[in-house]
Amino acid sequence: MKALKKIISLLLWLFIFYIILNFLIIHFFPIRYEKEIDRVSEELNMDKSLILAVIKTESGFDKSAVSSKRAMGLTQVIPETVLFVSQKYNIEVGVNEIFEPYTNIRVGMLYLKNLIERFGSTERAILAYNAGPSVVKKWIDEGLEKFGDNYDWVPYKETRNYIKKIEKSRRGYEALLSIDYRAPEIFHDYYKKIIKFAKSIKSLDFISDKGENR
Repeated sequence: MKALKKIISLLLWLFIFYIILNFLIIHFFPIRYEKEIDRVSEELNMDKSLILAVIKTESGFDKSAVSSKRAMGLTQVIPETVLFVSQKYNIEVGVNEIFEPYTNIRVGMLYLKNLIERFGSTERAILAYNAGPSVVKKWIDEGLEKFGDNYDWVPYKETRNYIKKIEKSRRGYEALLSIDYRAPEIFHDYYKKIIKFAKSIKSLDFISDKGENR
């Protein structure tokens, strides 16, 4: 009887661990629009984990995201970038099309690939994707670039944090893709409900705080 209780207890803890693990995977390394990402990865011969890391860092997989700097969609491309890519690669991108996952990912990754070819390294290209190619070229020309110092040489704090986030996310996605694991869809549904509930609680606290401060 005691042995049975231990087995049941162990199975229960394993099940709890399984649930927590899937929620953590969804939170820290979400994977959405995978068909579109796979298509772009294959077409452009680009690393899938890099594409995932850029999207996670740029928009958190929000295809409707628009920043204060007019950056749009999953890869947060600005109108000037869209124009550059469309002219260089002779592709047409409509105003509303840029929010379509495949189109947005393709435009963003064509631009990133162009930066990789231009600067000769993925690391420099990631810096340029955030700070702008002319800015990064200036840093390199001024001899600011150093290797092995955790990007402390990068003058912009935002860009330093940006490339660190990209590389951390990329390592996580590489590990996840190497075991070919995806959290079951049911966990995604519950995760959305939990986040929605947490936001509603937070908004209620905000309203309460405002009332107390009057």
